[in-house]
Amino acid sequence: QGIHPGATRRNLDYFGVGITWGEGITTEDQKLLADPQTSGGLLFAVDPAQVDAFQAALNERGSLAAAVVGRLVEGSGTRVLASRSG
Repeated sequence: QGIHPGATRRNLDYFGVGITWGEGITTEDQKLLADPQTSGGLLFAVDPAQVDAFQAALNERGSLAAAVVGRLVEGSGTRVLASRSG
């Protein structure tokens, strides 16, 4: 419905200038990624060799959800790409 916290726009203004958004990223996706209500612990960077063990540890401790949502690659700048699975 177009309603979002005011800090969402400020977050996008601050870090959005350094991001190249992929074709699959909608304006709503951008707002979700910049939503200040999701700050703090939403994403973890984990060595790919440790992903399964990390997810298992989260599940053992009662995590409601754990999923791989991206990967880091060598390069300059920041690019956010999107894909949707069924």
